[in-house]
Amino acid sequence: MNKFHVDKDKCKGCGLCVKQCGISSIVSVNRGKAEYNQETENCRECFHCFKICPNNAISYNDKNNKSGVEIYSADKNVSPVLRRRSCREYLKKKISRELVSKVINEANTAPRFDIDFTDRKFIVLDDSDKLMEVRSLVLKQMENVKKLLKIMGRIPFLTKEKRNEYNMIVDLFERLLEGNKKTDILFYGAPALVMIAGEKSKTAGPDNSLYAMGQLLILAEEHKIGTCINGFVSFFSKAIVRYLGFSKEYQIYAAAVIGYPGKTFNRHLVRNDSSITWN
Repeated sequence: MNKFHVDKDKCKGCGLCVKQCGISSIVSVNRGKAEYNQETENCRECFHCFKICPNNAISYNDKNNKSGVEIYSADKNVSPVLRRRSCREYLKKKISRELVSKVINEANTAPRFDIDFTDRKFIVLDDSDKLMEVRSLVLKQMENVKKLLKIMGRIPFLTKEKRNEYNMIVDLFERLLEGNKKTDILFYGAPALVMIAGEKSKTAGPDNSLYAMGQLLILAEEHKIGTCINGFVSFFSKAIVRYLGFSKEYQIYAAAVIGYPGKTFNRHLVRNDSSITWN
């Protein structure tokens, strides 16, 4: 059962919720009003539809969420951690290399696990043609992996849980591949892609990259830049590193598209359902 509900009297049918939804089949606008479809088991509860609505027409109700959800209006002064959301709509406006460099240099002050003196390598793609080529490369790799996992999902000697896991990934890839035929729901038309790589032989490569990416996301918000982590770029690192001409010893451990956000959120929230163990 869906936990999101639409107040038909408040809804103006603007469609912002549909544009912000990462899974195109969850919400739609029919007869001038937004509505959630019956089969919403794929909803990841990112709350983008809830937060983007300019008329507060969308409400959230989860009886099992005992801790509740704290909601803040956009005009309230909250930390950049609360303000930052995955940006899925960008202005057709170039972001200056000077500003990107500033954010990266600040992000590079993040803690570094220097046991093996691993350097962080920042790779920025801001050439539109190269961005489209990398996007096409990722989609091609996704198609190849989907075919393989479809076969894996039918192997009888695998556990039922493992087969279900493969089939869930296949379903996700199919939705993304189909959705990308209509619009860019991989890079969302962002003007730049930032990747953080390290040497595969170095133990601290993944940690150092993720520390820096976490800091970069918050710093970008402070500079009024939208960001969206892209796990597919790091997942298909081998093919992208080869395309970019870097040494095969390097691996992309973290990636995010960046740019000026096309829309601002009207609400922020904190989900107080963290699993905390006190000792």
